[in-house]
Amino acid sequence: MMEYNESMKRVPRAVAALLASTIFAGCAGGSSVLTPAVSSDGAHARTLGAPLGPTSIVPGGTSAVSLCPPSTDPSRASCLGSIRMMNTTTSAFPDSVNGLTPSDLASIYGYTPPASQAPTSAVVGIVVAYDNASVESDLATYRSYYKLPPCTTANGCFKKIGASGTTAATFRTRTPDSVSANPTTTISGWAAEADADVETVSAVCANCKIVLSEAATSNLSDLANAVSAAVSAGATIVNASFGAPESSSQTSLESAFEPAPVKLVAATGDNGPAELFPAAATNVVAVSGTTLSVSGTTVTENLWSNSGGGCSAVFTRPAWQPGWCANRSIADVAAVADPNTGIAFYDSALNGWNIVGGTSISAPIITGMFAQSGDTQAGTGASRLYTHPGSYVQVGGAGYVDGLGAPTGLAAF
Repeated sequence: MMEYNESMKRVPRAVAALLASTIFAGCAGGSSVLTPAVSSDGAHARTLGAPLGPTSIVPGGTSAVSLCPPSTDPSRASCLGSIRMMNTTTSAFPDSVNGLTPSDLASIYGYTPPASQAPTSAVVGIVVAYDNASVESDLATYRSYYKLPPCTTANGCFKKIGASGTTAATFRTRTPDSVSANPTTTISGWAAEADADVETVSAVCANCKIVLSEAATSNLSDLANAVSAAVSAGATIVNASFGAPESSSQTSLESAFEPAPVKLVAATGDNGPAELFPAAATNVVAVSGTTLSVSGTTVTENLWSNSGGGCSAVFTRPAWQPGWCANRSIADVAAVADPNTGIAFYDSALNGWNIVGGTSISAPIITGMFAQSGDTQAGTGASRLYTHPGSYVQVGGAGYVDGLGAPTGLAAF
């Protein structure tokens, strides 16, 4: 067996994919993993479209708190967000807030800023568990603060629907006494997840319509129903910022999370290398997480140490995915997820403005870029992404945990 060495860091991924068919390097997640290419240190630095704001990245301060406890049950998903409680005022419209802004994301990922984006017919479905009764008003505050056009039920831009449940007949709603500065309750966490998802999609695709589909519980079967409900409501691409530990028992649900021709984008996890479903499903677009380092107009994006991903032990590798693993490699692309370089978000139940991270955020960034590009239904799964390898920047991780890397403009889609 050939040993991996430092010189291999400089091997382009296209070449490494050819080498991978003959070079083996152990095992991950119960499935053989082929020797990946790892980008050189300079490969993941690029120039920002515009400088970030002075409070866009705030080092130190409070530590991040997971919105949902990790799931150990393969039939039940956990949301995958983390927040830093950075609010210094309960005002909905303070002079400044901490965290990346919609304009920052456009600058980092090389697409048209929100104020100049063209109209689009894209309808983004966002699937969560349980109900957030204040999600529309929280979204209105977020969009108003950043001068994004209104997106409401009244103007037809926003729709919240409830998917029928197999485990519960009614939704459980977050109540004030279940919320604290440390949202450890499952329902509280999912409600904050709903805010983070709709606001992040809004930040990236300012003119997208949004369908928030709320599952009765966090059981995968209920979440699958919510995916179907979102598609039935017109969604052309669906975001799934959640995951359950991969298991062979999930093969019966794979088709429900691959609602062709609609694409489903899923988060890979926030607890280090691990295989989660639905990100593991063969035709789902799996998104891992990065951390940012910014100096002037130069941004360096590296794989976030807590990002999930790996080699599936259950799901087969699609023909269009390089041979980083013998089976499906669980990340296709990557985007910012580190809460220390996270996104500003507003949640009235969590006292207003804070910073949110986790692969729950990297997934809706990719979802929003997909929707903005107009390619929401073409092709199968993530196949189209692999036809544009030059539109991604490697982020220093192995191919089976960061895929193609981070996108550099809508041409990546």
